[in-house]
Parts: sequence; structure tokens; C-alpha cells
Amino acid sequence: MEGRVLLVDGDLRRPQVHESLGLKPLEGFSDSLLHLDDDVDRYISKVGKLSVMCGGAHVTNPVGLLASRRTPEIFGRLREKIPADRG
Repeated sequence: MEGRVLLVDGDLRRPQVHESLGLKPLEGFSDSLLHLDDDVDRYISKVGKLSVMCGGAHVTNPVGLLASRRTPEIFGRLREKIPADRG
């Protein structure tokens, strides 16, 4: 059974994963944290078999946003979308 991988750019000050993978700057992790009601699929791109969540929009307080209750909520929702390989 093939496992799934989701790369999340958690550097909300200077997100650069999109540049390394040749993606346009997209909505991403910061946007998902700011808009909890959105479907997280909206913020995930595919590069081959790799799922990628870019850093997203610039935020004024990235540390506060990452330390908020929203972060574990988003990671929980992502775990549901990208389940671990149980094989």
C-alpha cells in the first residue's frame, strides 16, 4: 500500500516551498488557519504524487496564529484527508 505525503509550508514569515516546487504563490496554510470554515482541499495542490499546502497569504502575527487553537484543528482536519499508511 502506498503512503500519502502532505508537505505543509509552516514558515508564515517567508513561505518559500511554492518557489522550490515551481508553483505560483497560492492560498495556503495561513489562509486555512484564518478561514476555518473552508474545506482544506481548497488549499492543497498536487506536484506529482506529493500533496502540498503552500504558506499562503502574509499575516501580521504568524507566531500568534501558529500558537492559536486553530493550528491543531487544521492538522486534525488534514489528518482526516491524508490518512497514515496502516499497511
